[in-house]
Amino acid sequence: MQNRKVEAIVSGVAHVLESNSQRKRHLFVGAAGAVGTALLWWVHLTLPAIFANAFLRGRVSPMWLVLAFAPPFVMAFGLANFLSFKPPLHSNDSGPMAGYLYRQESDKKWKIMVASGIAAAANLLLMFVTAGTV
Repeated sequence: MQNRKVEAIVSGVAHVLESNSQRKRHLFVGAAGAVGTALLWWVHLTLPAIFANAFLRGRVSPMWLVLAFAPPFVMAFGLANFLSFKPPLHSNDSGPMAGYLYRQESDKKWKIMVASGIAAAANLLLMFVTAGTV
């Protein structure tokens, strides 16, 4: 009986430590994206001709698009995961509600991805507006 209590305590502590490390990781990813987005905006505002000329002349490479979309996407993705993070309660879920719980978690992840993409597109649109190309 005593052994089960110790196992339950150790399991609870492991879940707390795991959830905190995952939350820290999400916060770090969001902060890195925020720094990248701030750096992107700093370059854009100090040298606006680079942005405007690339799109007006049609010389946009896939690498440039990744540089324009990635930092705001990573920032929104990391912060959304940080804010909506819930540690898993049971790793071996089975039974009639297991599929429903998996579906809910999958829907949440999908919504975070879509919202992050919208945030990246809105950032690019704001860059167009500040460059005077729209």
